[in-house]
Amino acid sequence: MLFCGAFGLTVFSQTPPSPHFDYTISGCEGYQTHLPEVVRTPDNTRSSRPMASNLIQNLEIHSDSQAFSFSHGLTYVCCADFELSSDIDQEEKVITVVERNVGEYCRCICNYTVTGEFADLPTGNYELRVYLQEKNVEQLQFLFNQNITVNN
Repeated sequence: MLFCGAFGLTVFSQTPPSPHFDYTISGCEGYQTHLPEVVRTPDNTRSSRPMASNLIQNLEIHSDSQAFSFSHGLTYVCCADFELSSDIDQEEKVITVVERNVGEYCRCICNYTVTGEFADLPTGNYELRVYLQEKNVEQLQFLFNQNITVNN
């Protein structure tokens, strides 16, 4: 924006707000003592981790001007404590969210509701990629991806 006054030319620049991410996670809903089946991997090792398709339910995505939100059910151990982190690659238009268990691992299962919201995103088409990271495990487990359109 330019302003021309008695004392010369003044230039005002408006910097667009930076994108930001907020999230909430419900407490344990529907405590169960039923554990996932133990499965054998191709190299015949035991794994009690359920496949990602068994972890996610009721995925919802909502988008409006400069923002979008996602919500899903997550079936996971009942003593989990989650922290979510995000990364936005503006060049590739990829938004990555990691749902990280920083709590314990125990022998019971609960249903959680995870909700995340991104605000002040520039106009464009994005790919949202969401992963789960278990405590003390570096490898990320893919949960879901979704294409998102943000219109200003």
